Amino acid sequence: MLTLQASAPLTQDARKAEMALLTPVPGSPLPRMNFGMTYASKSNQVILFGGVGGNPREESSYLNDTWVFDVASETWREMKPPVSPSPRGARLVYDAESDRSILFCSMNETAENSPVLGDTWAYDHNTDTWTQMKAQGPAN
Repeated sequence: MLTLQASAPLTQDARKAEMALLTPVPGSPLPRMNFGMTYASKSNQVILFGGVGGNPREESSYLNDTWVFDVASETWREMKPPVSPSPRGARLVYDAESDRSILFCSMNETAENSPVLGDTWAYDHNTDTWTQMKAQGPAN
């Protein structure tokens, strides 16, 4: 079962839904929009993937970097998985049963055939591994 966990790096205590503005520190992800982000409750971490980086008034580019924000220590860490989804704007949800983040409903307006990417990926932050998921059942 997939459950959506809403959170952000502004969260001091996600379980209480209290918010506090944190000052960006060196080693934080670059500013971006249309990124995927979810809260992994078992590890008390926020997972960030991709998005569109750069100044929206200038040329920007799709990203495919993966970051983990540790809520307890208020620190970011860039992950270096051996394989990652292609650069894109993305949506993430957290699957508490498997303790993985699921990436879906992705877009890349520079893609050749269609801006909508039909693939689905699972990220295991414990092993720093992205795995492309296989579709099951009918597509319609």
